[in-house]
Amino acid sequence: MPHLKTFEKSREKSCSVMAERNKIPLFKHLQNDGIVFMPLNENQEKALSNLNTKLQTGEYQTTPLPCLCGSNDDILIASKDRYGLSLDTSLCMNCGLMRSDPYLDEKTLSLFYRDDYRDIYIPAIVEKRREVNLIFRDEYIAGQSIKNFIGDMSHCKTIFEIGCGAGGTLAFFNSLGMTTVGCDYGRAYVEFGLEQGLDIRLGGISQLLELQKGGIRADIVILHHVLEHFRDPVAEINKIAALLSEKGHLFIALPGIFSMRKYYGSLLPFLQNAHVWHFCLKSLDFLMEACGFRQRIGSELIYALYYKIQEDDLKKDWRPRHNVGNDILKYLTNIEKIRWLPTARYLIRKLLPQRTMDV
Repeated sequence: MPHLKTFEKSREKSCSVMAERNKIPLFKHLQNDGIVFMPLNENQEKALSNLNTKLQTGEYQTTPLPCLCGSNDDILIASKDRYGLSLDTSLCMNCGLMRSDPYLDEKTLSLFYRDDYRDIYIPAIVEKRREVNLIFRDEYIAGQSIKNFIGDMSHCKTIFEIGCGAGGTLAFFNSLGMTTVGCDYGRAYVEFGLEQGLDIRLGGISQLLELQKGGIRADIVILHHVLEHFRDPVAEINKIAALLSEKGHLFIALPGIFSMRKYYGSLLPFLQNAHVWHFCLKSLDFLMEACGFRQRIGSELIYALYYKIQEDDLKKDWRPRHNVGNDILKYLTNIEKIRWLPTARYLIRKLLPQRTMDV
């Protein structure tokens, strides 16, 4: 696609001319001090210590990650995450995308999800089988929420889900008579889903592309809290486009910047090393349009549904028509001024034994 060639050239140029940024973050209380914000159990503390050792010894590598729009007009927002890990988070004032830069390279990212991610992000010390059952239940409820958001799905016959976990969301749509296929890298989750009679493949998008080669396409592809984990979301969205039927839709759920105060209280609980990119609905729309999609319905939660558009309708200039960067900066400044009580409420919720997944 011609517009994506220009898109990639601008990123390369940005990477080569990127100036050294001021390493003092805008919010000075978010300087890298190694202090852990989240309540952790013994297993999490051990996993976090192992991850830090891998980063400090060079076993795990990071590389620069320029903004997708090609600009280097960044503001360093924070230099730590909620686990006390060193993590520079920058806001692009050109397009409003917020990102972790530098970030784990592709090889390291694969190892991180294989060996570290779940030990850090699943806090409950429970027997493995029970843990997966609880996650499956939460996923089933998420499926109900997706259905309620989309509304009429009578036209949907086939649904794919990328990063489907144990398959609870797929099970919900199966109960409505739809054909479902999912993929996930978690072997224990895939095995659990298979035991429930679900079609789940071990691996990533490439597993579903094999179905596309055989002429099977999806009416809806679900990315439920997955897009923010992609180092290169443009490349992944282009692959997903090939999975969709002619009138297919892509559903995306992720933590929205403008819902941060409601669900996280403030910036620090929101920031986590597993999330590469952070979006508000408008910045997500800019990315999706550059990749050939347009929003049909969306909210700042973020829940959003996108459909493929024709080449002639694509936005050639990736720069947003509205200065989202300034809006985000103003929002973050305001919530950080009154962060204490909302953050305390979030922390209290995390201390209550209600969920298995740390989100």
